[in-house]
Amino acid sequence: LALRPRLLGVNNRNLRTLQVDLGTTERLRPHIPKTIPLVVESGIHTPEDVRWAARQGATAILVGTALVRAPSIPEKVRTLVEAGKRAGSSGQTADGRWQMADGSQQTADR
Repeated sequence: LALRPRLLGVNNRNLRTLQVDLGTTERLRPHIPKTIPLVVESGIHTPEDVRWAARQGATAILVGTALVRAPSIPEKVRTLVEAGKRAGSSGQTADGRWQMADGSQQTADR
């Protein structure tokens, strides 16, 4: 990469057609240095999707549609976070706070 961003997000949603293709991340991943934190954006709905993102080297995921459509947003968040923890991709710090993309840290109750 010509630039050295602090993190890089790959949007799997084609903004022209709105179709989601997780293959976008797979195709671009080899071109992203491992030293740059990767955010997988769009197409994450299930624990398996979270594990897939972790296998791609993602340090974070952006979830939207899956939360909006979930019968229980808190339960959906817990399910996806647990999958991330098991995959070794927790964004949770040692003191129990969550590392946010903007660099801030939040507690689970916020």
